[in-house]
Amino acid sequence: MTKENYAFIKDGLVINIAVFEDPDNELLAHFKDTFSLDHIIPSEGVAIIGGTYDGTNFTPPAPYPSWVLDNDLRKWNPPIPMPYNEKLYQWNEETISWEEIYIEDLYRRHWSGATKPLSPSILIDSVARSGNQFFNEVIHQAFPTAFQHWGYQYPHNPESFAAAIGKFDVVATVVRNPIDSVASSILAYNLTDSTEIILELEKTLEMLTAIQNNKENISIFNFDEIVANPTAAVSRLANQLNIEPEPYDEEVIKDLLSITQSGLNYALPNNNNNLLEEMKNILAGEEFVELLTQCTDIYTELIS
Repeated sequence: MTKENYAFIKDGLVINIAVFEDPDNELLAHFKDTFSLDHIIPSEGVAIIGGTYDGTNFTPPAPYPSWVLDNDLRKWNPPIPMPYNEKLYQWNEETISWEEIYIEDLYRRHWSGATKPLSPSILIDSVARSGNQFFNEVIHQAFPTAFQHWGYQYPHNPESFAAAIGKFDVVATVVRNPIDSVASSILAYNLTDSTEIILELEKTLEMLTAIQNNKENISIFNFDEIVANPTAAVSRLANQLNIEPEPYDEEVIKDLLSITQSGLNYALPNNNNNLLEEMKNILAGEEFVELLTQCTDIYTELIS
């Protein structure tokens, strides 16, 4: 006995696909009459609901109005070939062109944020350069089946901590000594202008304040503690999510920190003294000191 896909054809359109196991003519005639069909025929796996049948060939529906059918291959092609390189592209019908897309964009688009995603779900957001990349990878490896989102609706968004509560099983954040975060940003972004550095501190203060205002509903993790013992963070999350973490090698997790440091993608300075000495004219400014003090006070409260 073999199973086969059968296409239901009405007015030249494929309106349904059904699987039959060696159907007899009487059964097929029954369905044909019941649904007033033109044909019920084996589709050989090439028929698609919404496509057409011309009596000989199945043709899938056009993905976009501007695409052109290759009659020999029964395949729709874009009017402009997609670039072939290491980048990712998606078709834009409005501009009739290919647009480059980024993995981060796809990740953020995976969930609209309108309703609670399927459980278990985790939102992670933090101050820039605070450990998001590392912590996200820890979560990804330990809970590969969990829905994981970075930021609501985008990373480093102060609104994450209020707007996301109730939409995720866990809303988590990583806090890091503010001077280390700033030093890491200086390295990663090659900041040399006092205005740029002050702006980074202002963003840090905004994020820390948002965490402070919503701390009763947020799981707060200390970056230094995660690096020293990621298993403890995983165990804490497992209890909150009520699921068992997948087995993983803690050393592999720690190796990721070294990998992300290279090329200053993560830019974790092992020793900030030289950097701070080079930037002392900027860092000694009154505005910088005041902002750093405010950030440090909130950070100290959050980890206490």
